[in-house]
Amino acid sequence: MKFARIALAVMTAAAFGIASAQDAYPTKSVTMVVPFPPGGGTDTGARWVAQKLSEKWGQPVVVDNKAGAAGMIGADFVSRAKPDGYTIMMANAQAVAINPSLYKKLPYNPDTAFVPISLVAELPLVLLVNSSLPVNNTKEFITSRWSSSMASRYARKNQTQASDHSNRRASMGSSAAAFRAG
Repeated sequence: MKFARIALAVMTAAAFGIASAQDAYPTKSVTMVVPFPPGGGTDTGARWVAQKLSEKWGQPVVVDNKAGAAGMIGADFVSRAKPDGYTIMMANAQAVAINPSLYKKLPYNPDTAFVPISLVAELPLVLLVNSSLPVNNTKEFITSRWSSSMASRYARKNQTQASDHSNRRASMGSSAAAFRAG
């Protein structure tokens, strides 16, 4: 809970910095675009942050899910929004760091279209296997006969794709960050 309070404080301070030239911010509702469907981790985090910001600001912060195309629909919408702080985006690495390595052309330039406000959360990812598989940790899994045979079959089947992906830059991990239109 301490992390959540710190994240909210940082995001609130950063958001006030967006509109520092204005007398009061916000003077109307703020739209927080989530470029993914409702119910996922990014959406859940956005709804929590939106509620806390609404309480703090006394203005509605409306979560607007604009899902599709691996986050590109929502990100494109935010990239075209007026850069006044009233349209912000809660995104993970997919929309701004991973997509440029997967797609030759994006409808926005992630390097210039957005300004990061704050890291909001780090979402851990966990590797799980069926409990009947005779492994107890990552080392046992990697060296297991099952893992080796699966990796070998995958590599043979996806040889072209694997070499193509190794030549692209990518950012791995799962973090949620808030951005405003640049």
